[in-house]
Amino acid sequence: MKKILMRLFYFFIPLIIASLFILIIDPYNYFFNHNFIPDNVKFKVVNRSAESMPRGNTLWKYIDFGRHPKKNIIIGDSRAYDLNVSLIKKITNQDYYNFGVPGANYKSIIETFWYVAKIIKPDKIYIQTSFHTYTSTNNYYLMTDAKKVCKSPYLFFTRIYFLSESILDFYYRTDSNYVNQVKAEKFDEVAWNKTLKNQRESNLNKRIYPVDYYNQLKEISDYCKKNYIELNFIIFPDQKDFHDLITSYSLNNDYLKYKDDIHSLGNVIDFDLPGSTLIPDRNNYRDIYHLKLELINDSIIPAIWKN
Repeated sequence: MKKILMRLFYFFIPLIIASLFILIIDPYNYFFNHNFIPDNVKFKVVNRSAESMPRGNTLWKYIDFGRHPKKNIIIGDSRAYDLNVSLIKKITNQDYYNFGVPGANYKSIIETFWYVAKIIKPDKIYIQTSFHTYTSTNNYYLMTDAKKVCKSPYLFFTRIYFLSESILDFYYRTDSNYVNQVKAEKFDEVAWNKTLKNQRESNLNKRIYPVDYYNQLKEISDYCKKNYIELNFIIFPDQKDFHDLITSYSLNNDYLKYKDDIHSLGNVIDFDLPGSTLIPDRNNYRDIYHLKLELINDSIIPAIWKN
């Protein structure tokens, strides 16, 4: 019996050490508001890959907004994520919280709004929308896992990626080069064409008009009117290749319907208009969806918050 107990003890020692390590590092500031690992290091680790960004950003912002709510909120996907709240504050002298999550869809955006509304009554909401996700076939959940982890914190100690992130946080805690490293914004034709191909095969050829998404956005719009919350929608410009793809699938009417839907819900700041100088030139983009950060900072943000 004693030998069995000793074996069990030795078996659990690594698990106990790993759990203590995760608790001390606290990669998402769940157990402690702050610790000796700077937040900018942890957030950089959260955003280390395309795989980690959707899950990591959702959980990070779910926890962080609960502790540090703001009255002005930006909600959306990776294009909303690119909006620099420090620059917006310089222009408006107001604090904004950026709830943009790479990989977010309308289901995530809607859930995020109601999560925000439970915590605070906002003054202003900016929701960034996209045509390519405006389909009922795009229906995966992101917020569900964040809610699950926060309700059951033992999950921090049972999922291997939390241990991996804790190790990376500890490793990079004093590496300013890692934190300040900026991804190159060079045009990559292979990645560009791969994204276009992915849109053809997994999205545009099986679009279904999202009645539920529109009705749920309408509920948000009605709630904002009733509670005197300023509701704004942002439509970023899609590059011409994507518009050509829409035309090739005879989806121009769907696109116009999407625009009509969004315009019926609130204030719309629409950059995806015929004649826009941003749309034709590939050099303005990192990929078919994302403008270069320089253009976002110099053109998009001032156009929204100065004008």
